[in-house]
Amino acid sequence: RGGHGSSSFAAWWKKEKGSGRPGPSPTSSHHDNPKQPLLPCRLTRLVVLCLTGWCLLGTLGPAFAQRRAWQIERMDFRRYLEIETEAPSPAMIVTEFFSHGELTPEKTNLAVMTYKNKRLVPWKLLQRGPGDFCRIALQTSDRSGRYYLYYGGRQGTAPPPPDSPAWNATVGLLLETRRWKSCDPRRMESVRQAFKTAEPIGSDYVPGVFHRRNPFDVAPGPFLSRYQGRLEIPKTGKYTFYTSSQDCSFLRIDGQAIVAAPGRHPPAHRARIKGDATLQAGPHSFTYLHAAQGNDACMVAAWLPPGSEKPARIPPGRFGNDRIARLPAGRLEHRREHFMPDFRVAVLGEVPLEESPQWMLRVRFVNTTAATGNHPPRFHWDFGDGQTSDDTEPVHIYLHPGLYPVTLSTRSLGKRRTTVDKVYFSRPARSSHADQFLDTLAQYVPLLTTYDPRKLDSQGSLQLVRAFLQAEDPARAVRIGQSLFHDDGSPHDEPFYWELAQLLGPTLRDRMDDAQAAWKLWREASRKIHRKEWAARSALHAADIALNDLLLRDEATPLLQYATDHMPDTMGETSSQLQCLRGDWHARGGEREKARTAYRKAAQLLGTGRGTTERNAWRGARSRSTEALLRNGKLDRAREELRRWNRDFPADKIEGYLPLLLAQYWIAVGKPANA
Repeated sequence: RGGHGSSSFAAWWKKEKGSGRPGPSPTSSHHDNPKQPLLPCRLTRLVVLCLTGWCLLGTLGPAFAQRRAWQIERMDFRRYLEIETEAPSPAMIVTEFFSHGELTPEKTNLAVMTYKNKRLVPWKLLQRGPGDFCRIALQTSDRSGRYYLYYGGRQGTAPPPPDSPAWNATVGLLLETRRWKSCDPRRMESVRQAFKTAEPIGSDYVPGVFHRRNPFDVAPGPFLSRYQGRLEIPKTGKYTFYTSSQDCSFLRIDGQAIVAAPGRHPPAHRARIKGDATLQAGPHSFTYLHAAQGNDACMVAAWLPPGSEKPARIPPGRFGNDRIARLPAGRLEHRREHFMPDFRVAVLGEVPLEESPQWMLRVRFVNTTAATGNHPPRFHWDFGDGQTSDDTEPVHIYLHPGLYPVTLSTRSLGKRRTTVDKVYFSRPARSSHADQFLDTLAQYVPLLTTYDPRKLDSQGSLQLVRAFLQAEDPARAVRIGQSLFHDDGSPHDEPFYWELAQLLGPTLRDRMDDAQAAWKLWREASRKIHRKEWAARSALHAADIALNDLLLRDEATPLLQYATDHMPDTMGETSSQLQCLRGDWHARGGEREKARTAYRKAAQLLGTGRGTTERNAWRGARSRSTEALLRNGKLDRAREELRRWNRDFPADKIEGYLPLLLAQYWIAVGKPANA
C-alpha cells in the first residue's frame, strides 16, 4: 500500500525489476493503482510461509517444548516421573504402569535415569503381571525430583542396556506372596524353604503386618507370604512381640525366632501368642513368615514397647514407610512416534449374579494421554470384550473378571496413534467389614442395554442373559439368548448352548408362559448338542413340555425314545425323571397300571433313602408353600415348587396331594384342559 513506507517499497521494486525477475502482470488492475501495488510472488510466498510456520509453532510448540533428547536409543518407550516440590524428598519411589507387552521375561530392557543429569539410578522389579501390569521401585538420587523410566525395544542384535547401580535401599517393609507349596506348618524352616522355591505372585512395600487376604491375588486360595525389612528401635529395652494368624506365622528379629504360631488354626482374637526380646536402640532386621492353607487368611503383628501398657500395631514409620513415595508413571512417549495414548484403570464396584460364581465389575478408565498442542485429540476405546466407546474417560462394565486387551486410539491433525495393554480385571480388594464396592444391578442395566451380545465371549453372553433375568427383564434376556442360540455361525461351544438352554427354557415356560417356544428351544438343543447326556436331558425337557403343557402325546414319543437311547445307564435324578415322564405318557393314553408302575420305578431310581417321617415332613412343607403361592398369585414360583415336588417324590402323582395342587395351578393359569 501507499503512504508511510511506500518509498522504501518503491526502491525495492525498482531493484527487483532491474534484476530481470518476473514482476506483476502489466494487465493487472492493481498495477494501474499506485495506492494498492501488487506484492510480488516471492514476497507473497514468504508471508504465507511465515504465517504457516507461526501457526504450526503455536499448535505443536508445546509438544516439542516438552520433549527432550532420547537417552537410551535401544529402548522404544519412556515415562516421566516427578516428585511434588512441596513434599519432602523420599528415599524410594514405587510406581505402577502397563508395559504394552514390551518387557522381556529376563527384565533386561528396563532402566531408570535422572531427568536432569542423565544418571542411571538403582531400580527393583516388584511385580510383573498379570498381563502387562508392572510395579517397580527405584532409589532416588540426591537433589533430583524428576526421572525417566525407559523400557521396551526388541532384544536381539542390539546391545544390552547399561547396567544400573546396585540396589542398596534399606527403608520399607516388603511383602511378597507366592503360590502354595507343600510344607509342614508346624516348622518354621519347612515354611521358609517352601517359600524360597515357590512361584512368585506379587510384592509391594506395605505399612505393616496387617492383612486379611492375599493383596496380589484376589481369588481366594492357599498361599505363602513373607514380610521383610528393617525395624528401627527407638530406645534400648525389653520389647514384646505378638502374632495372630490363619494359619501358621513366625516372627524373627536379627535372625532369631521371637514368637511363633505354628500349625493350622484360626486367628487368635486376643494378644496371647507373644515373645520377648531385649533390643538395642537402632536398626534391626525384621522377618515375618506366614502360610495360609485354605481360602481364608489372616496375618497380624504387634508389639509392646517399654513403658507401654497395651499392645499396638508397629508404627509404619519404624519401617521407614514415610520415606517411600508412590507416583504415577505418566506422559508415555515413543522414540519415533512421540507422545502415545496412555491410561490407568480403577475398579469402582461389583455386582453378584444369581447362580453364577462370577461377579460383574464396574471400571473407570482414567485417560493420562499427554496434551500435544491446541487441538485436543479424539479418543476411541476398545475394551477387549467386543464393546467400544468414544468417551474421553469412560466407565465400562465387565461381565466377568479376566484378562482383556484394552486398546486406546487417538486421532489428531490426521495422525492416529494406538496403545494396547493386556489388563487383568478382578474383584476390588476390600476388608471384611467394608461394602463400599458393592453396587446395585439397577446401576448397570442402562449401560448393559447398549451391549452387542454377538461380540461377547461365551461367558460374557451368559452373564448378560443372567443380568437381565435378575433385573426382571425376561423379555430382553430371552431375545438376546434366542438370537445367540439360533445363530449357526456363532463361535460358541456345546457347554455354552447347554447353559443357555437351561437359562432360557424355564424362563420361557414359567415366567413368560410360552410353552410352545420352550418346547422348540429344547428340541433344537437336543439336535444342536452332541454330548449324549446333555442331548438326552434336553429331549426330556422337550418331552415334559409336550406331555404336561402342550398335551401333545404323539410329539413326545420320539423325544422319549431319543432320551432312552442316549441316557447313561445309571440311577439318579435324570433316570428317575425319564421314568416319571414315561408314567405321564402312559397316563395320557389311559394306561393306568403302566403309569403307576413307571411312577413307582421313578421313586426307586431316585434312591433318596429318606424315612417315612422325613418324607411326610417334606411333603407338608411343599404343600404349604404351594398353597400360599397360589393364594398370593405367584404362579411362576408355584409352578417351580410343584416341579421340585414332582422331582423329589414322583410316586406322589398317584398317592398324594400333588395331583390336586397341579390341577389348581392349571386352573389358575387358565388352562382347564391341562387340569
